[in-house]
Amino acid sequence: MVGINDLKFMNYTTIVFLEEIKQSTRRNMIINKILKDDACFFKMSKQDAYEVLEQIGINKSRVGKVYLDLVSEQSFYKLKKDGKIKDSENLVFDNQTENKIFYNGIDNSGRSNNEIKKNQLIEYKESKLRRIINKLFDLFKR
Repeated sequence: MVGINDLKFMNYTTIVFLEEIKQSTRRNMIINKILKDDACFFKMSKQDAYEVLEQIGINKSRVGKVYLDLVSEQSFYKLKKDGKIKDSENLVFDNQTENKIFYNGIDNSGRSNNEIKKNQLIEYKESKLRRIINKLFDLFKR
């Protein structure tokens, strides 16, 4: 898995290489400033993120996988726990892996993540209870 520190290193080596061959490092210097924020991929559009990853040197065939790793639920909660993502920040990314959509803690229906998790837990408990009741009915039918 490619992490933000790996991307910072890749970008730095790209800058050094471009300077050696006397090419413009302007874009990579901008990316360097962007990467100072560990949560930067949560704050930019998917298209911009893909462009940044390609400019750093991620192979086009791997950009999607790397992006999904960077904006995974685990990454989000780790950054939030570390204080790098604040509750008041506007997040613009959308991550549709596992049918989950994050957008500043609110899904497309306007419900917060806590409400969604609470409803999912209730649905799970109800379905579990239904299965137990069905097994009891089957048992008593015998």
